[in-house]
Amino acid sequence: MKKAFILILTLTLILALNINVFAEGNYKFDEEGKLIKVDENFDNTVDVEVDGVKIKFKDAKPFINKQNRTVVPVRFIAEALGAKVDWDGETRTVIIDQNEKHIELKVGAMEATVNSETIKFDTKAEIYFDRTFVPLRFVSEALGAVVGWNGDTRTVTIDTKSKEKEEQVEVSKDVEEMIAKLEDEELKEIVKTVPNIQLGRDNNRLEYDQGNDFKWNTADIRILSSTVEDEKLTLITVYSRFYDKDYAVLKDMLKVYYPTKFETVYDYVRNVIDNEKPTTKKSKQFFYDGRTFSSKKLEGVVSIYIGGKDNE
Repeated sequence: MKKAFILILTLTLILALNINVFAEGNYKFDEEGKLIKVDENFDNTVDVEVDGVKIKFKDAKPFINKQNRTVVPVRFIAEALGAKVDWDGETRTVIIDQNEKHIELKVGAMEATVNSETIKFDTKAEIYFDRTFVPLRFVSEALGAVVGWNGDTRTVTIDTKSKEKEEQVEVSKDVEEMIAKLEDEELKEIVKTVPNIQLGRDNNRLEYDQGNDFKWNTADIRILSSTVEDEKLTLITVYSRFYDKDYAVLKDMLKVYYPTKFETVYDYVRNVIDNEKPTTKKSKQFFYDGRTFSSKKLEGVVSIYIGGKDNE
């Protein structure tokens, strides 16, 4: 009995070692479509680098499948890209979450959902060596990375930073174009400070939409700079659809006009929005940081009146 136990234990250890070596070695598909280990002269596996750092896979390595597509163990690559991975055993579905990205990829399917949108691709997620392998390019690009290939070293390169740089450059370009068109210096400062803001119908007007929809009839806040009877006046119009959103952006706008008293003005405006009843009358006029301030709450809108500086 003891000898039988030792024999079983030995065979188990050998099998475990073989599986581990098998997973780490070189492998290919045989004529029946089964993935098998091959000698060192044949290498169907690839290396993966994320932002220049080589990923060390604990067992099964990425390889090129029958459709000539690189597949990779999903958990290791997703976590390398800062995502969380879950597995639904009942539906055989991989679930990947990264910030606002939600991906569901079913084993055997040639499509996945990304934030409820169906995306098709030309290979499948499959299970090999008790690991779920997924299309590397699809997962990486769905998580916002840029994928490249170095044929000399058989290395897939994943760049998580280049898209960020491209987006920053594009944003900077948009900001520069808006600044060049604006005539008012303080509006230029707001463009530099506030994201999701765009030029209005003329060069003295800005629109802010927290949802980034950029439709003239749905703006959350509008800012108009004008001259009335030889006196400069800036009108900030805050619509009721903005009332239940993040007010921090309003504080950033007010800071441009009232550098030291913006908190005081901001608290006053918040109180008007949240607590005051609609009226046709302007509030009392205040004087902060060398310029006037008053406001008025109508049905569905709050108007903020900002006078010019003393020396203008």
